[in-house]
Amino acid sequence: MPHNCCSYSVAEIFGTNTDEKPKNLFTLSEDAAPKYAPDLKLEPKHIDIHLLFKENSLTDHEFNVKVVQHILCNQPSNKISLNAESFEDVNVKDLSSDDNKISHRYDGKYIHLVWDEPLSKGELRKVEITYKVDNPVSSICWNYANNSSRVGDFAVTDEESERCRYWLACVDFPTVRTTLTTHITAPKSWSSFGQGPLKSTKEEGENVTRTFDLEFPCPSYLICWAVGDLIMVKEERDTAGVPVAYIAPRGVPEEDLKLTFNKTPEIIKWLEKRVGVKFPFSRYYIIITPKNYGAMENITLVTFDFLFLMNKDITKEFQQLTDMINLHECAHSYFGDAVVIRHFEHVWLKEGWATYMQACWFGETISQDEMLYELYNHSQRYMGEVNDAYSRPIVTRTYDSSWDLFDRHTYPGGSWRLHMLRHKLGEDQFWTGVSNYIKNNLRGIVETDDFRKELEKASGQNLVKFFDQWLYSNGYPKIKLSHKINDKSNTVEFTATQNQLNKETNTPNFEFDLTIHVTFDNQQTECSALHFDQKESSCSVSIPNGAKLHSVTIDRECQVLFSIEYDPGQDILQNTFLDTTLFNKIQCADTLIKNYKKSSIQFLVKHYEKQHWGVRLEVFKLLAAQKGNSWCRDALIQLLPLEKHYHTLHQNISRLYRDAKFVPVLLQLYKECVTPLVRSQLLWAMSLQKMSSDDLMEMIKSSIEADHSLYAVTRMGAYRAARNIESVSTLDWLTESITNETFGECKPVIIESIAHLGGCLDDNIKRKSILLLEELLRSDEEQERRAAVMGLVALKSKSSGAAIASTRNTFADQYHSWLDRSMRQLTSTSNDEFHKVNKDISELRDLIRDASQLNESS
Repeated sequence: MPHNCCSYSVAEIFGTNTDEKPKNLFTLSEDAAPKYAPDLKLEPKHIDIHLLFKENSLTDHEFNVKVVQHILCNQPSNKISLNAESFEDVNVKDLSSDDNKISHRYDGKYIHLVWDEPLSKGELRKVEITYKVDNPVSSICWNYANNSSRVGDFAVTDEESERCRYWLACVDFPTVRTTLTTHITAPKSWSSFGQGPLKSTKEEGENVTRTFDLEFPCPSYLICWAVGDLIMVKEERDTAGVPVAYIAPRGVPEEDLKLTFNKTPEIIKWLEKRVGVKFPFSRYYIIITPKNYGAMENITLVTFDFLFLMNKDITKEFQQLTDMINLHECAHSYFGDAVVIRHFEHVWLKEGWATYMQACWFGETISQDEMLYELYNHSQRYMGEVNDAYSRPIVTRTYDSSWDLFDRHTYPGGSWRLHMLRHKLGEDQFWTGVSNYIKNNLRGIVETDDFRKELEKASGQNLVKFFDQWLYSNGYPKIKLSHKINDKSNTVEFTATQNQLNKETNTPNFEFDLTIHVTFDNQQTECSALHFDQKESSCSVSIPNGAKLHSVTIDRECQVLFSIEYDPGQDILQNTFLDTTLFNKIQCADTLIKNYKKSSIQFLVKHYEKQHWGVRLEVFKLLAAQKGNSWCRDALIQLLPLEKHYHTLHQNISRLYRDAKFVPVLLQLYKECVTPLVRSQLLWAMSLQKMSSDDLMEMIKSSIEADHSLYAVTRMGAYRAARNIESVSTLDWLTESITNETFGECKPVIIESIAHLGGCLDDNIKRKSILLLEELLRSDEEQERRAAVMGLVALKSKSSGAAIASTRNTFADQYHSWLDRSMRQLTSTSNDEFHKVNKDISELRDLIRDASQLNESS
């Protein structure tokens, strides 16, 4: 499931916070303790689910449920507890026999089932549980006419990681996999979809009951259904024998659905070939709706948010991203669905794999550079979280909430461990081990050691040390490299050190080899390698007679995750930039911009257009990061009109800062702009400049009024840009927009802008913003409540602490650790604030002393 913590966040796609530090801080509370999968003396093996919807169900957020749990006894026991959050009218009976006396106790969180006599090993019991679900705080995305008139009404589930319990009485942990029969009774005018093939349709009066049967065992977090005013478009192309269809609320054009998921047949066939295992499910349906806020790999019924919905106007900017997410979710069919993790400490086995398959897909269907740039992004996102937020082992049992593990350690960090294993084992042995891992654990439960053992069988290598260092320890290698010419031996000598060792944080010195390719001015290339098994390593290469060092490429095959400090000089850096691989090009550009003067910047500008789009993007980012350097500013002005790659252009624009010299080129681009995302980024960039506030607000409002699409791309960018127009009238307009805006996706952005303005204007306006944000804590929409909490924390509104704390029961339990961190952030004094207070006290003491001395002298 890609979401705000993974490879790409919504802010990175739409907004301006591309340099912002990760927010999902994995800071453990004092109560954090190791978590383990539950015991399974009694284990659910099949669930019959009966859902009854009425005409008012979508507007009132309520429906009735009957569940029949088929429970197998693995070891004699007489009790089992089912997760069940805030159900009403709970009733229980054992359907197996009248002689099986059962009692239950419901405490609002669990249904505790107790039989008078223990079950015998191998015995199967059927337990019927009936209840009403009324306004669940999570797990169901609702859409109805009162809050959105764009598309048809619907309800669809979204369970990860522990949210199925808000509508289904179950053991809500991945270690329990059950087959499913889902009966959905709803008004005849509605469509309904469950998992697995449709087995029967039965009309009863004004209702229709559709029954779906999933014979493949499914964990609770992958259970999914959808009901409402929905349409379905069947895929007519060859899909390797797997029926494929696309579902959306009525109002979504069929051609947009086909465009959005155009690559699905190709993805399914590619995955079968790459993994070496036939696609594991009898069908593959995708449903795309608003308010899903991501994508989710539910077995045979995958969900997507409107964020990824394409039309002909935005496909140039978004198609590759949507294809990547489509590939990510489909890859979960093998990694996470066919093979399920036992418990959450092993989540990298599904999310790391799905993320890595993105890079593999790019490499095999587009180009090697496309794969390398995806891996570069993975490395930067993972290392950014390690350096700017926190470091933890990829595999850890100690956490506050399972949701906290869905971070950049798991997604891109996990991806890189897989990439290193691929190079360590070699192509054939790695993919053979992967294929055997899937085949031997199909329909089963796995842990990290199961994966390791399959790779060891395929390769004959002992991988325990690799897993100990790279999966069960913290961090990654941080290398400082230097070289010198030894005239006596006529060699280039390289010396390197690892600088990340920290025993307190369990960050080791890593064992790995790092290749160095040295090219001389006679075009001859020599190779050597640094072998690290401790802190330091060295190697050398011979210099051909009469030759001079021309370029140096580190880790040419991109085999190792590491960061490096290495400056061989301007000439060698420039030569290497022209001759080397994508990773090394970016590293050279970074060093040239930071360490050298105008000529190095002019060099990068000269060679900009010939580079891969990812290199161009990174060069632009590096130049934009030097905000105090006029040479870099002038280079940005030169480069901006040259960029024709839409994905690069909108990100380049998002990197700009306040400088009047940007205005002419921004206005020209705005005049020429035809794509929604570029337009939204231009609004942001112009809002930073010294332009007329009235003119900017007119541009923002007209952009919103002109955006009648289902996709809200320009609208979100416009609302985000408004935060930079610091006036009371802007705040008033944003306040009105909260009520008037029918695009639910826009409202969290509006709330962020209101909070930002509240911190920029005077105290009376700040107080007005705080009152509005406190009111939004009571919103029916979870994303709006979350945005309001973050806004109040950003405004340091300590007086709002009680109001924020009172929202606790309106969020799923898995989000409570985030709420607790937000409260700690609100109530604690930061180091900056602490130093400021100390400085103020010191200055006050100086004033008092001076005044005292003045009095004494007079």
